[in-house]
Amino acid sequence: MDPYLSPLSIFLVKRGGSGDRILFRYPYSEKPRAKEKAGQSDQDNPYAIIPEDLYNVERDDQDRLDASSLITFPNKELSNLFAVSQSLCGSKFELKIDDVRFVGHPYSLEWTEEERLNSWRSYIEGATFNQTMSMFHVIIALPAETMFSVVNCYYKLSVMLGSAIRHEERRCDYLDKQATIMLNAQDEVSAMSEDEARPSQFGLALERSPLAQTLKKAFEDVARTGVTEVSINKWPSVSFCLPQRVHKFINPRLLVEPHLIDKCVSSIRPYHAILLLKDIKEILESFPLDGNGDFKKIVIQASPEKSMRTLALDCNLPKHFLLMAAANLMYWGKATFVYPVCQSNIYVVSPNVPNPLSPHLMEKFTEKFPGESLGNYLTLFSDPNSIQNAMNMLSDGSSVKFLTRVIVWCLQHHLLVQNHTYITLFIKPDGPKVLQDPLEDSTLVKKDLITRLRENADKTVDDVISAYAREGFGRTPQSTKPIDEQLIDKFDEDEITILKEVECTEEDMRLFIRCAPYFNGQYHIEEIMFHENVNRHALLQLIHKFKDVLIEHEHEDPAITSYFRQAIKEPNGHQ
Repeated sequence: MDPYLSPLSIFLVKRGGSGDRILFRYPYSEKPRAKEKAGQSDQDNPYAIIPEDLYNVERDDQDRLDASSLITFPNKELSNLFAVSQSLCGSKFELKIDDVRFVGHPYSLEWTEEERLNSWRSYIEGATFNQTMSMFHVIIALPAETMFSVVNCYYKLSVMLGSAIRHEERRCDYLDKQATIMLNAQDEVSAMSEDEARPSQFGLALERSPLAQTLKKAFEDVARTGVTEVSINKWPSVSFCLPQRVHKFINPRLLVEPHLIDKCVSSIRPYHAILLLKDIKEILESFPLDGNGDFKKIVIQASPEKSMRTLALDCNLPKHFLLMAAANLMYWGKATFVYPVCQSNIYVVSPNVPNPLSPHLMEKFTEKFPGESLGNYLTLFSDPNSIQNAMNMLSDGSSVKFLTRVIVWCLQHHLLVQNHTYITLFIKPDGPKVLQDPLEDSTLVKKDLITRLRENADKTVDDVISAYAREGFGRTPQSTKPIDEQLIDKFDEDEITILKEVECTEEDMRLFIRCAPYFNGQYHIEEIMFHENVNRHALLQLIHKFKDVLIEHEHEDPAITSYFRQAIKEPNGHQ
């Protein structure tokens, strides 16, 4: 796994009447840091003047803060850096020192007048507003070269943990009680004589404090799997996923960025299918015990051969809820999107995976299909090929069902991509004819995905479809103009002359004029069928009749590969 995806440490820091303290850190050193230089002062003041030329002195490598030295870096120096002023609470905290980057989100614990009035404590006689601490935050240490998108994800984890802790502090003084446990453990160790075998102060806190145990679990889960789900004081649940890591378990050569996942999901249409990347049982076991029943229904019913439109009907769920659930599955590395698998689909080995026959993938393939060779099946699709044609190339008597299972496995690991047919209108030799894009002015398409889903959350499926049509996201309204006028609206005189030479019916010409704006090389056949509600047979016949002015070309659909197609990294590479 890429080391630039793993956290180095997690800290819980507070500021209050007793000063700045690191309440807990993990991992921690069992022994205190030794003095590197003879005569080094034992003072705690980090602002002491050092009588040296700071511009010319060459720093000793032992003084450099990195992954190995962080674990023994003095607590006092870190607490002075981390316990920020009240004015910085509620904003992002980011600090880079040498080879380590610290990220967190300070929370203020001071009560505002409005909070006092709205708190349940104000209705209980004798209740107090505890303010032994003025601020705290959870800080996560990362390698300094960690990508911004990964840093941002860990920042969100810090926000989530801090928010849950603050919630419990406001409700029942949870942080104050846990801080007392941690500080007592530190004082107990400090009071021991040097002759005694001292335990680690943070190790002792870890034994006694449920909050310390929760922070440790969150750190270890994310470092190991990229996913964690923990509860603070058995109530506020924190669910976090680092998509860059979880998708690497699918294919180590992929680096998936969160914003590309959003872009991909925004391009998904009802004719796409949900392809689960893990076994149904494994996905269901990862759900919380109180998980949404409809969400589980989607996982059970999902199939790579079933469109989302069909899946929504089978589950009796609105399409927008289905899309939201699928987006969550994709983000958490449990699903992706494909065009429904069928024998006529054209597949080819993905150009985005440098080594599809890596030992890691070959081993996984053998585990899934004992006695079979991944290379033999990828050879079938070294050139674009359909399942139907690939069956004719096999001589071992494999069934269509088995070959389909192999193709689904290859799609799950992004080893194959589906080629779709795109159409470009080329009437005259001077270049392609480009008409106004039928969807470029669609406000619905331009809106953020989550915004669109929230706006339609309280509507029925019919209402949502009607909204799509009103905003230009559906069938183009039938024009009542004569055909000649429709042609004049879109084409010049020479182009009209050429088009009129095509042998077709008046109905064919009307359909051509309606679909012509999509013939710009940006929309494949399935998407045109969806937007204009045209069946495949009619569209293919139209393309054949107007073949003299149309150019067909095949390639993958970027709508369902954009979240990983530009994110391939070398095995040891990073940004």
